[in-house]
Amino acid sequence: MAKSDKVVAENGVHHHGQDASLKCPPEHQKAIITPKVGPVLNLCEREIEVRPPGPGEVVVRIAWTGMCGSDVSFSIGPKTGFPAHDHIAGHEGIGHIVQSHDVALLHQPVALRFLAYTCERCKYCLRNLPESCRRQIAFPKDYNGTFRQYATVPYCSVAPLPPFVFDGREKDPKIYSSALCSGSAAVKATRMAGLRPGDIVVVFGIGGAIGHLVGLIARNVHRAKVIGVDVASKASHPIFDPANPGVVCDKFLSAPASADQEDSFRKRIARVCGELGAMNNRFDHTPDAVIVCSNRISSFKDLTSYICDGGSIIIVGNPSDGDRLYFPIHEILERQIKVQGCLMGSREEMYQCLEYIHSGTITPHITEVCLTDIPQYMSQIKTLSTVGKIVVRINGPIN
Repeated sequence: MAKSDKVVAENGVHHHGQDASLKCPPEHQKAIITPKVGPVLNLCEREIEVRPPGPGEVVVRIAWTGMCGSDVSFSIGPKTGFPAHDHIAGHEGIGHIVQSHDVALLHQPVALRFLAYTCERCKYCLRNLPESCRRQIAFPKDYNGTFRQYATVPYCSVAPLPPFVFDGREKDPKIYSSALCSGSAAVKATRMAGLRPGDIVVVFGIGGAIGHLVGLIARNVHRAKVIGVDVASKASHPIFDPANPGVVCDKFLSAPASADQEDSFRKRIARVCGELGAMNNRFDHTPDAVIVCSNRISSFKDLTSYICDGGSIIIVGNPSDGDRLYFPIHEILERQIKVQGCLMGSREEMYQCLEYIHSGTITPHITEVCLTDIPQYMSQIKTLSTVGKIVVRINGPIN
């Protein structure tokens, strides 16, 4: 906190009194709300109260928040445990604490992510499965999410951010919001796949929020060769151009549009593996890993046909048009193929992704939109027509 900043206490609650960006939050704020959660998206802008913090709570001024396919899922239903009325989605917010009963917390940069709190002592937390902690707190399940200007939440539910996120010296702060959920999931998925330099990995859904980060991390951190697969309409996007320094894959392939194209698609995978493998004196024409980030069930079909013996199939995507997979047991057994789900990622994986971005190891592809654009882009995410990460400017940086 700068020495010139003035801290004001009102009824035991502290806030900045001099900096206009950090002063006491307004009584009301703008938010994007689902008034009644049902089978279709139903989002609207509304003015809601900014609730003062109670004991152990803080008010966070949200600067930016990411948008995720999960937000679409959370806004349709209602899902078990989620609000059925006046639901506010969003779980990738970054910002600053602007009001608190503890003056020492003011101006602290923090993140609000889906897995907001875990006990860190149950068997799941101790086995690196915090997503299964029975005492977890989650945005936007237990508390309304980040599609709003201010969030009044328990301090234990926010994650402190490194100072470099908002220092503005090298990176625009908004780029870091991609690390909270999509980035941490990508770090976790590539780690689960056990990628080594020269390995070949196929990423289904390479154009999505998680998928493009999986591609970047696989290439730039693990030094693997990446075959990216997505719908043909995304093929001409710059992130798939080999001449682009930020390219997310070594080779882009359009996903088969129908069942009669699947055999030729498998042959293309084998051919590209041969081309990429020749660079590393490989003699087999099958990938070492398949990471599925797609939200369409067609991407999950016959996954064992793409993988080498002993390879890994990592499932990240949650398809909205089906939820049943078929694996031949004898093939899994005889070929010793590993199949594992990957849900989100821990705070540690979020911090690792933040470091990758800060160091320039990866540069997420982001599209910045404003709060009122959320309904439009939620619909686009639902139809899988976005590329990269959508980031919403809520309040923007502190002046």
